[in-house]
Amino acid sequence: MGLVAVRVLCIAADYAGTLTTPGAAVDPELGMRPVDPAAAVALKAWHAAGVRLLLVSNTRPGQDRRIALRAAGVEELFSVVLQSRQLGIGKPDREMYRMVKAAAGVSPRKILFIGDHLLHDFDAPRRHGLHAALIRPHGLGPDEVIPRGALVLPHVSRLSMLIWERADLVRQTLVERYEAGASLESLAEAEGVTRPTLVRQWIPAGMVRRNVGSPALALSQTEVKPDYLVTRYRDEGASLETLARETGHSAIVLRRWLVELGVEIRGPHDGRSSGRRAG
Repeated sequence: MGLVAVRVLCIAADYAGTLTTPGAAVDPELGMRPVDPAAAVALKAWHAAGVRLLLVSNTRPGQDRRIALRAAGVEELFSVVLQSRQLGIGKPDREMYRMVKAAAGVSPRKILFIGDHLLHDFDAPRRHGLHAALIRPHGLGPDEVIPRGALVLPHVSRLSMLIWERADLVRQTLVERYEAGASLESLAEAEGVTRPTLVRQWIPAGMVRRNVGSPALALSQTEVKPDYLVTRYRDEGASLETLARETGHSAIVLRRWLVELGVEIRGPHDGRSSGRRAG
């Protein structure tokens, strides 16, 4: 699946050949090449768009990428910094990618790994279920092969338009659904996000409901009609999972609403849970 068809909610970025200027001199105070100013602008744009940022870097003894990030004014943009010297493991160790997925807090299909190393930053992440983009100023080497349609870009800034457009669409959709009464939990579940708090950061502060857990209040604020829920579940035998797909609300929330409406909830082995409409 191409990147433009994916809702990127988290970017895991390499450092050395990705966020720095190729061929730039090592800064003796930093002990490494500094962050490219254009890359810093891109990072700020992604963060402003609500994209979670992780740094994933293989480091040498004495190196700490956070020093360079701090000098560039972007350290606080990264939720997690994973460095091989501190962790005792590095790319392409499978444990490193497991840690990326754990730190991301979103479904692996929402994570984009970016870097310049074909194995560490492209092939290995893809093997572990992540999307990947190769950052190469001069393109692929003569013996390098990647899948057709895979993303190869000369600079991280070229990702900005894609990330911004997708994140803006996600944010607009989430805000509209939240305004219509969907809970943070149901939005997180629909977007493949494991932590509702990550969704909340995209909702304007003035819109956040204090009592979002009240089933009666939530139902009254949605476009879901009580008669529709009762008819589909009780009379037509639709399952909670089917109703969740139809309404965009989680099965847990729908169950609470049905209980509020006085509907008896079927057991897991009740034969009327296929979700097929009558007739």
